Amino acid sequence: MKFENVKLFPAVLLIGLCLLCSCQSYRSMEDTYQADADIVRLRHFDYYAQLLTEYYEKAGKYPFQYEKEEQVYVFILTSFQERDFRDTNPYRHYTVNDKYFFEELSAVLGRNIYEKYDPQKVASDQRPNMYIYMVSGDNFYFAVHLYTGNPFTKNVARYYNKLELSNEDDIKNKFFTYETLRNDPQYQQLLNRTASKQDFFDALDEEYRNDSRN
Repeated sequence: MKFENVKLFPAVLLIGLCLLCSCQSYRSMEDTYQADADIVRLRHFDYYAQLLTEYYEKAGKYPFQYEKEEQVYVFILTSFQERDFRDTNPYRHYTVNDKYFFEELSAVLGRNIYEKYDPQKVASDQRPNMYIYMVSGDNFYFAVHLYTGNPFTKNVARYYNKLELSNEDDIKNKFFTYETLRNDPQYQQLLNRTASKQDFFDALDEEYRNDSRN
């Protein structure tokens, strides 16, 4: 019996090495994909920052501001992403479907607004695969969730870094006005990177640009 166990050991070791190599290969591919996806997420973040800035200049407030006593949330998800979405926010709030968010932007800005979504179709690494707009009292917030951190993100967990826009700066809690971000050379440098598979992400943007209206 002892001799048989000795013979089995190399096979068990080989299986373990194969599993380790497989995990390392997966993480390498995931890192490569998410590095590209973060570039796209940051561009989407900047796109929405421009829209919200323009909206405020025309309306004198932010979408759905002062319409409810509680916080108002919009979870920006494709119809595919919505299948697995569960609202786990423990605080009292009112949720507006992203369809009405885009309709509100279009109505005030006077043009059709193309929709931008997180390129991660299925959530992974405990990181949300959605963009979030929230308005509460005098303040609004817009967040995307990045795989890799940068000087403007707040680390929530491993592979989960929150980039958050607001109408006021809070360096300690890491949310920033668009004016602060767009005037920062580091932000511009991050924004001007090019994804290695840009055509793939452009195709995703095209596929979902009118998702809420389909």
